[in-house]
Amino acid sequence: VWAVPEDTLAMLVERIEAGALADTEPRHEALRVCLDRLRAEDRMLILNRYIADQNLDRLARESGRKKDSLKVSLHRIRAVLKACMNRRIQPGQEFA
Repeated sequence: VWAVPEDTLAMLVERIEAGALADTEPRHEALRVCLDRLRAEDRMLILNRYIADQNLDRLARESGRKKDSLKVSLHRIRAVLKACMNRRIQPGQEFA
């Protein structure tokens, strides 16, 4: 597990809070709940990759992990999020 710089954490929190306040769509609420249920290191990996828009090379450098290992982790985390969200939303709105 690697430390996330304070400025990165602050930016992530601001974006998440802004999104949560601006959007009450059920899918976004499901995503928020599902993200909260992830292990802390998995949640930070997803947030750093997609919210902070960090590329795999940078994530690998900062985490000390191999790029291929991160790809596999991200794939698995996305699968967990998809399954969680499909359980939380109404029938007929499943994610592909």
